[in-house]
This record gives sequence, C-alpha cells and structure tokens, in this order.
Amino acid sequence: MEAMLFQVAERSLRFCRLFETKNVNGKIRFFRVRPGRILTIARIVKGRRQAKFNVLFSSSLHSRVHQCPLRMLRASVVRACPSRIFSSAKIVKAEKKTGACSQFSEACPIFCKDKRFIRFPDASSGKNRNFGKKLRNLCQGTIDQPRITGAESVIRVISPVICFLFFRAEYPIFAKTRRGKFESRRSKNRDVRKNPLRDENKQLNLIGMKTNLNYDMFVPTRTLFGAGTLNELHAQPMPGRKALLVISNGRSTRANSYLSRTEEQLRMAGVETVLFDRVEANPLKSTVMAGGAMARENGCDMIVALGGGSVMDAAKAIAVVASNGGDYWDYIPCGTGKGKAVAETPLPIVAITTTAGTGSETDAGCVITNAETHEKTGFVHPGLFPVLAVIDPELMLTVPPKFTAFQGFDALFHSTEAYISNAANLMSDMYVLNAIENVARYLPRAVADGSDLEARTRVAWGNTLSGSVMCVGRCTSEHSLEHAMSAYHQELPHGAGLIMISKAYYAHFIERHVCDERFVAMARALGVEDAREPMDFIRALEALQRACGVADLRMSDYGISPDEFPAMVRNARETMGFLFPFDREPLSDEECEAIYRASYR
Repeated sequence: MEAMLFQVAERSLRFCRLFETKNVNGKIRFFRVRPGRILTIARIVKGRRQAKFNVLFSSSLHSRVHQCPLRMLRASVVRACPSRIFSSAKIVKAEKKTGACSQFSEACPIFCKDKRFIRFPDASSGKNRNFGKKLRNLCQGTIDQPRITGAESVIRVISPVICFLFFRAEYPIFAKTRRGKFESRRSKNRDVRKNPLRDENKQLNLIGMKTNLNYDMFVPTRTLFGAGTLNELHAQPMPGRKALLVISNGRSTRANSYLSRTEEQLRMAGVETVLFDRVEANPLKSTVMAGGAMARENGCDMIVALGGGSVMDAAKAIAVVASNGGDYWDYIPCGTGKGKAVAETPLPIVAITTTAGTGSETDAGCVITNAETHEKTGFVHPGLFPVLAVIDPELMLTVPPKFTAFQGFDALFHSTEAYISNAANLMSDMYVLNAIENVARYLPRAVADGSDLEARTRVAWGNTLSGSVMCVGRCTSEHSLEHAMSAYHQELPHGAGLIMISKAYYAHFIERHVCDERFVAMARALGVEDAREPMDFIRALEALQRACGVADLRMSDYGISPDEFPAMVRNARETMGFLFPFDREPLSDEECEAIYRASYR
C-alpha cells in the first residue's frame, strides 16, 4: 500500500500534465473545486502560510496554461494578492503553444521537500473514503487520456484528488463547510476573510458598496421620451423664432421623412428654419465654423439638431461660434486650444436624436475634431445643455444593424466607465446599473430586428440614462484612448473604436483588483446572474459583442497600424487628458500603449 501511495505521489508531482489532455471536441477540461474554480496548487495553498515554499512556487508565476475556457483574460504576469497566490490557470487565457504547460509543472515541488514525499493521508481512513463521489464532485466533463495502461490511467486521474485531500489533512487551516465549500477555520470568529459586500446568501450587497456619498447634479434639459413624441414638438415652448436646422450630410434624414416632419412641427410652432446639412461623422472644426457663419448670416436665434451624436455635437459647437464669433478652437482648454472664455451664452438648442448612443441630447458637452492638428477633444459648458430633447424611438427604426451596435456600445461604455471611475457616487451608480441592464438585454434584439420598437425604446432609455450619468459622474480614459484613434482615422466610428479596446482596457483594471465588486455587479447587470468574479464581466462583454455581431472588429480594417500607438498615447494625454484622473489606478503611457497593442488585430 505504501509503495502504491508513493507511486501516486510521484505521479501527483506531474499532475499538471492533465491540463494538456484534450477531449474529442479539442477542448481542455480541468478539475474544479467548484464551478468556476480550477483545482490548482495556487487555489489550495495559501501564500503566506506556506512562505517557505514560495521560492519553489514562484517559478510558475510567469508560466502559461495551454488553454483555459473559463478565464478569457490575457496577461503576461500573474498578480499575487494578499494571502493568495494566483497561478496562470487562474487568470491567464491560454495561448496555443505546444508544451506550454511544461513550465507550470515546476510548481509541483510544492508537494515535496528535497524531492521527498512529506506525508500522505491514508487512503483507507474513513474520512478519505469514497473517492468516486469526490471525483464526481471535482470533475466536470470527460478527460480523454492517451492510450495507456489501466493502472496508469487511474493514477493520473485520481492524483489531483489525492493531492487535494493531502492538503486538507496536512494543513488544518482548511475546513469543509456544510455547503461543500472551503474556508479558513481561523476566520470563524474573525472578519478578515469575510467580504462585507456579500450577505449570508452570497448575493452582492450594492447598498454596502463603497461609493462617493456626495454628488453634484445639474440637468436642466426638458425631455420628451417615447414613441411618437416628435409629433408633440409643435406644442412645446420654443426658445427662439428662427432656427438653424442642423442635419448630417447623408440621405437618411430626408429619405425617411424625418426632416420634413420636423420642419412641419417647427412651422406649426411658429419657427422659421434655415437648413445646414453638412455634418459628417466625427464632425470637423471646419464644419462647425461654416455652420456658425451661416447662423450669424441668417440671424438665427436658436439651433435645432436633428440626427445622431455627430449632429448634436456639431450643433452645440455651432451654438458657441454663432454667439461668440472667432475660431472654435480658441475656446478649447486643452491641446493646441487657447482656453478662451465663452463670453456670450451659446444659442439655445433643441435636440431631436435619431440614434441611441452618445447621450448628447441631455448633456452639456460636445466632441469636435481638428483635422489640421489631429486633435479630437470635448468641450463642456452649461449653456450647451439643450433646452429641449426629443427622444422618439420611432426615428431610430431605420438605423442599420452595424451602427445600431456601435451606438449601443457607446452608450454602454459611458455607464461602465462611470461605474468604475473614482467619481462614482450614489446617483450615478443608480443610473448606471439600470442603463447597463437595458442596453445588454435589448441591444441584441434591436440589432437583429431594427423594427422592434420595444427594443429600440429600451436601448434609447439606456442611452438617456447614460447621458445623465455623464452629468453626475465621469467617464474614464477609455474614451480618451478611443478619441485618439478616430482623431487620426476619421472614418472610424467612435463606438467601433471603443469596442476594439474595451476588453483589454477593462481587463487591465481587473488584473489590478481596483474594484472587483463593481465588475461583478456589472457582470450581473449584463445578464450573468451567478457572477462571482470580476472576469465574469469580460466574458459577459464578449458574449454581448458576439450577439451583436461586433466581436471581430479589427483596427487594421480602418488603416490603424501599431506604429501609430505611441503618437496616439501622446494625443490622448494632450487632448483628452482631463479624463485620466478619474481612473481608479493611474495609467502610464506604457500601459496605454499595451492596451492598444493587446487590442490590435
């Protein structure tokens, strides 16, 4: 019996080879302690308690696992947090390299000392019986072994189980609870291992989540929300009598009769209109200057924006130039802008949105691109809040699926960024989770069937909430990084750029555990009801992108090359640097460039 146990122990020193075993479908299966938990040395052994073995174990910290379907995050260095060492199998997405697990086996000396087996629990003892039941509890799926002898197969399969039992017997800090999970005995009467954000039923306690208890909110825009609300425009009080009606340079506004309907509503309200139809995607400063000149020449006393985010942003910038004159970039406080004060109140704005993405219809900001300097930055002024916003989902029914997805993810990221920012507060948290839930649940439906009015309404509602989030909370550097991308490549839709960098961006902060509970909460809002770990958010985000058909976007398809990344990082700092302070952990230039490179395809 002792000889057999020693043989099993020797096999256990190489049990990590099981990670390389493939089943008939070509996927890797792992032994698990519980769903979502991989049985590895690092999961069983506590780093502080086993300090004398850390030197031996540390050789595995840079190793990689062949493939890990449970952990979809790529990382080059594995992070160790207090009282626990995380192995590659825990958080590193496997790279398809042959023999990738060979380095991981170097961790196996943790089981022995000086190449000798320390002590092994007696398999015949009562507390270690019934291996079959334990094996069923620990294993999920079928492990297809190479053709080997029956005895060798049994040894290979039960080695991890025996190793697991060994650590329970050898180190009494682990105890099995009635629920079949393991926790430290010494924490029974202490709170050091208890998460205050989870209640007795293991549910996330959002009420106890740390957040700012103070907030400053000012959203003076009157909002008409719902299907058919464009027909009520004529009954609303108007801020002027002659409007510059701003639309895009495309055909959809005219072809779908949105322009004629709006003109009729304004006529019924006693408002004369002058049409400006030159706004492009990612609006340029030159377009803003032309619009401002037209408004002044025609004596317009108000602006009506009919279109998506680009149109509304251009209309706001035009409102500044029309009332103050001069070059628009003179008012920009960053980059090559001069930071000139806005002396005169911008012309009042009525925003009629035809998309659900930017939230510009209810906020006080706009984003304009300076093609001469490759700068794309935002400008905020309280006078840029629209006095009236019309959010009619019927105007969104004709948006193509691809752009529906791009715009929907823009709205989503406004909320996800605000939720993990250091400016998150009681009010923004409430808005964010509702916005995420609505976008995640209904955006795939809106993409699949553009005529689904309920889905369009729900996505528009999520977008409206995200717009308010930007007024009471703050976005983070993700938007800064994307604005640098589209500043150099104007044809890149803003939402598409955000999608491209999103996984690497959020994974960066997950690795650093800056706000694990918030990522778990967002994963649940995205639809993963049993989310327990921050990486569940990345998996949920990937699933949503696949459902919307935007998971395979490539930077190279828009002409972006890795050589541009250093310049983009500098651009993001210089033109949108005001968002970086809202990151919970500062991003260095090297880390920004690493996010670009990790996202590049």
